[in-house]
Amino acid sequence: MHRKWSWLALVLAAVMLLAACSSGKDDFFRVGEDQIPTLYTAVGSKKITDTKTGFENGNSYKSVTYESVSAEDMQAYVDALEAIGYAQVQDTEISESGVQTLTMGNNSVTDGKIILIRITLDPNGQTNVLYNVNDGTIEFY
Repeated sequence: MHRKWSWLALVLAAVMLLAACSSGKDDFFRVGEDQIPTLYTAVGSKKITDTKTGFENGNSYKSVTYESVSAEDMQAYVDALEAIGYAQVQDTEISESGVQTLTMGNNSVTDGKIILIRITLDPNGQTNVLYNVNDGTIEFY
């Protein structure tokens, strides 16, 4: 019986830790060897509805979906990223339904790698930010 309660306490502690990690109040996310500023650094706490972390083709990624993020919030985040050296690396795409996608990039702390941040703002209230570390370099002029 004691073993059962110990296991339950461990599971509850893990759930509480995961909930704390996705509170939307982290200043940085770690993706690969890079620490990347979060939306929180620009606009404060926003509710996170989904997160995914993993590897694809040998490269790290983290996907975060937020609720109730405005176009003004995203512009503040883009401005904050630009202030620390990120640049828009692809033209903004706007779908027929009004979904806007913007990709920012910067060189990684790991030689031969780049950080790509793809921001997808849905006018229906869901905003996804995908942080990728990929092979490549970015030349800034």
